[in-house]
Amino acid sequence: MTPTVLLCVIFMGMAFSTSWAGQPRSPFGIAASLKKDSPTPTIQVSFTIPENCVLYFDRLHFNTEAGDEITPSSLPDPILEVDKATKKEKKVYEHGFNVEIPQASLLSGPLVVKFQGCTNAECYFPEKRTFAIDSTGLYSEVVEKDDDAAVATAQDPASDWTKEMHGFKVSATRSGFMTEKTFLGFLDRGATGRDEADNPMGRLGSSGLLLRLTIILFGGFLLNLTPCILPMIPINLAIIGAGNSAESRFAGFRNGSVYGLGMALAYGILGLGVVLTGAKFGTLNSTVTFNVVIAIVFMVLGLGMFGVINIDISRFGGNVGPKGNAKSRGGIIQMAIIFIMGVLAALLAGACVA
Repeated sequence: MTPTVLLCVIFMGMAFSTSWAGQPRSPFGIAASLKKDSPTPTIQVSFTIPENCVLYFDRLHFNTEAGDEITPSSLPDPILEVDKATKKEKKVYEHGFNVEIPQASLLSGPLVVKFQGCTNAECYFPEKRTFAIDSTGLYSEVVEKDDDAAVATAQDPASDWTKEMHGFKVSATRSGFMTEKTFLGFLDRGATGRDEADNPMGRLGSSGLLLRLTIILFGGFLLNLTPCILPMIPINLAIIGAGNSAESRFAGFRNGSVYGLGMALAYGILGLGVVLTGAKFGTLNSTVTFNVVIAIVFMVLGLGMFGVINIDISRFGGNVGPKGNAKSRGGIIQMAIIFIMGVLAALLAGACVA
């Protein structure tokens, strides 16, 4: 058994061994009080259920200190709904309610309330809360303390479980209800360090190189069919030099390759920046400097649109396209212009295909 699986089993054993005491409290509120207006001495137990939480009807029990089951004199009817954890119909309580219990059934001892509840995402451990009459004659909750465990820990410092876990590494975490298949898959992912079942990109990363390249190529083709990319197709064809006036098929292929290389370089640099900077790259658009620069660019473009200023970038590419002479189209300057236009096209189209 690997250390990771062993650690999972240890924590599971600790969780189940402390299912009635020692675990963090759930958000459900329970209070007990004497009902004075009742003809017979009656204990009223009030339950408070937070929003998006439920209490299970079949997990609700009232017991004496000795463990004997107590039948309430009044208990509201639960509702039947599909449990979000098990996907099966169960009787639950969604809102707060009151339960009345004959005081005589306790034989002057404390009242033990056992229950279990869930949220939309995960379930809490089963709990029990004990209520007894205090010095004022009112019912109050009895806080249980595991004195034996505290004494054992004080006498034997080595009993601290955190010291036993030295050298272990948490490689996978998950909470909430899991089916048998999901749990076994979680243990396998914890042992191998892969999370392929819940992460499609993880499955893609473990596939072959040929399959990954095929998917990327097909995805890039689909991205070129988005609405904001379609208007750029005539511009791309003009830059490449397509049409009846094109120099040759080889020239179109050469220009298109250089143009695509510029786009690939732009996306490659952006991708490298994302990998190296992580979350900082995602917060770039929320910075004041970035938004001010973008606002200035849009203001300048708006002035050009309304004819206030003249913005004509086409004059820099006068020799790029079918109208240029054969000599200039094959020159280094023309290739550099095509390459730069590919970079600019990638940046302009990035908002649509990023």
